[in-house]
Amino acid sequence: MNFEDRLRVYSKKAKVLTKFNPFQSRVCPPRLEVNVYTGCAFQCKYCYARAYIRDFNRPRCKPDFKENLEEDVERALQLGLNKLPVGISNSCEPFQPLEDKYKHALFAIKLLTDNDFHLIIITKNPSKLTEPEYLDAM
Repeated sequence: MNFEDRLRVYSKKAKVLTKFNPFQSRVCPPRLEVNVYTGCAFQCKYCYARAYIRDFNRPRCKPDFKENLEEDVERALQLGLNKLPVGISNSCEPFQPLEDKYKHALFAIKLLTDNDFHLIIITKNPSKLTEPEYLDAM
């Protein structure tokens, strides 16, 4: 099975680690994304995600996030997709206040790096990445 077919097969069952190409551009190299939360506490006026995520200003955890991510990573590994870069949180802030309690971003960083994925972390709060547990995960 060629790469495009493997990516297509994977995308049909992906729950939280999904194919990222919002404009279906041929110039955009293939990559995956995982939004560790839904919505955002920062409420930036310029944020495009506010336009398409319901109740965006009410940040919340995704149901069964950790289990779904583990399943998606296992499926991606089986299809040899672990060399694709993964954007963490294209449509939410990974290190918003929810992270202090739930640590979904930390879980995702650790799981993905442990399985040889390359990460692109999109954040307004990069200082969180200097905390020891986050440094250890990378």
